[in-house]
Amino acid sequence: MNERPIYELWGLELFDKIWSSTDFNKEQIELISRALRNCSTVLDLGTGIGTVAEHLIKEGKTVYGLDISQNSLDYAKKKINSKRFHPIQLDAHELAFENKFDGIYCASNTAYFDDLDSVVKGIHRALKQSGLFAITGF
Repeated sequence: MNERPIYELWGLELFDKIWSSTDFNKEQIELISRALRNCSTVLDLGTGIGTVAEHLIKEGKTVYGLDISQNSLDYAKKKINSKRFHPIQLDAHELAFENKFDGIYCASNTAYFDDLDSVVKGIHRALKQSGLFAITGF
C-alpha cells in the first residue's frame, strides 16, 4: 500500500483533534496499555502524532517513537513534551535494534508496510527475550 498517511492529507492538528476523540482510538490505547502493562521501555512503530505514546508516557513508560515522517515526529515531540519520549526518524523496514525493548506496539499502521516480513524480523531482533509485541488494526 505505502500511501500517504491520512494525517498528512488532513493536516496534523486536525487529524489529532478528530482521531483523539474517537471511541476506536480510546479502545486501541486501552488494549495496548493492558498488553504492555509490565513493560518499561517500548518502541512505538509508526508513532505518527504520538497519541498512544503520550498515554503510555503518562503511565511511566519510556517510549521510542519511530516514524518515517519528520513532521509527525516534530508534532509528537511538541505535543508530548517529555524526556521519556525519544523520536526516531526511520523506516520500520530498517529496524536495527538488538534486544532493546520490553515491548513494541504498532497501532493501525501495518497497511503502510511494503514488506511485513522484514518488519516482523526487525521487531523480533529489537525485543528483549521476554518482550511483548502488541498490534492493532482497523
